[in-house]
Amino acid sequence: MISFNWKSGQGPDALVEDLETFEDEFFGRLEDDVETTVDEAVEEAQSRARVNTGELRDSIRNKVEQMTGKIVAHLIAGAEHSAYNEFGTVYMSAQPMIRPALRKVEQDLIDRISKSWDQAARAL
Repeated sequence: MISFNWKSGQGPDALVEDLETFEDEFFGRLEDDVETTVDEAVEEAQSRARVNTGELRDSIRNKVEQMTGKIVAHLIAGAEHSAYNEFGTVYMSAQPMIRPALRKVEQDLIDRISKSWDQAARAL
């Protein structure tokens, strides 16, 4: 819960300023949270990847970008045969790496975001 110290007579400008401060503080923290979490997902996915030549493991990477009002994280397995390993084929069993890695870090991201929300609110 966020509480704003907005007293009668200060006018709406003070409230707008507090909200802008909160937004800047929170989104700065949020980007760090997403980057940290997706880095952990890369490590987890790499540890789950089948390794023959190391091409699949080494092709797993991330990309975090800010778009208008949102932060988008991509967890990418760029090797040509990545999908075959993730989902399997009629001749090869699946050995998922991306989906389990994302599931493993999901709660960590939720916890980080919650903590960042609280810290940004306290910074007001």
